[in-house]
Amino acid sequence: MKESCIIGVSKLAPNYEAWLRKLAPDLVIKDLYAEPLSAVKNLLPGISGILLSGGSDIHPAMYGRAGDIGYCRDIDEHRDNLEKMLVEQACRKKIPVLGICRGLQVLNVVMGGTLIVDIPLVCNSMAHAGKQDVDHFIEVKAGTHLARMTGLAGGMTNSAHHQAVDILAPGFMVSAYTEDGIVEAIEAGKGVDHPFCVAVQWHPERMYPDNPLSGLVGKAFLHAAGLA
Repeated sequence: MKESCIIGVSKLAPNYEAWLRKLAPDLVIKDLYAEPLSAVKNLLPGISGILLSGGSDIHPAMYGRAGDIGYCRDIDEHRDNLEKMLVEQACRKKIPVLGICRGLQVLNVVMGGTLIVDIPLVCNSMAHAGKQDVDHFIEVKAGTHLARMTGLAGGMTNSAHHQAVDILAPGFMVSAYTEDGIVEAIEAGKGVDHPFCVAVQWHPERMYPDNPLSGLVGKAFLHAAGLA
């Protein structure tokens, strides 16, 4: 592992740090949320990978649905601005990106997609959130980066989200979904020139690392960032 490599997390929490350190104990981790935007821009040349972590909802004005703000929870405009900048810079500088839950949604929105503001409004066939994580099966699309990194055609994941991809960002592809059609993972397709840009709707940091949808996803991200 390169001593100078740093994984920047858009907003760090203990479970993300613990998960990353299980995969690479000596990893250097930087909480980017704690820094002013100008400082983050200065840090980016030294960052080997960006993890867009889970959290509160994105302001719906970012995807043209400002009137739906009543369906959104705990808007954090500083974080919206930070992660917009991180996605734009990561795509421009080809920095490996892993998005988790909100991170998937941010990636899709910044790259030109939209969101379902509240899944129960459009789909009630299965639960995607509850007072605690719920579990459900996802199908992994053959031929995708996600399928190659995990070796799976499907598997069980946790779930804790009430929003999801509506219109997919141009140049991206869906790599996993649930039986009710909710998008569970996206990745850069042939229309996006990027070495590793993958996002999942589940929380791998709250799963056992021996589950391929947790550990192998994380290891693939770290490998893309140049870390063992």
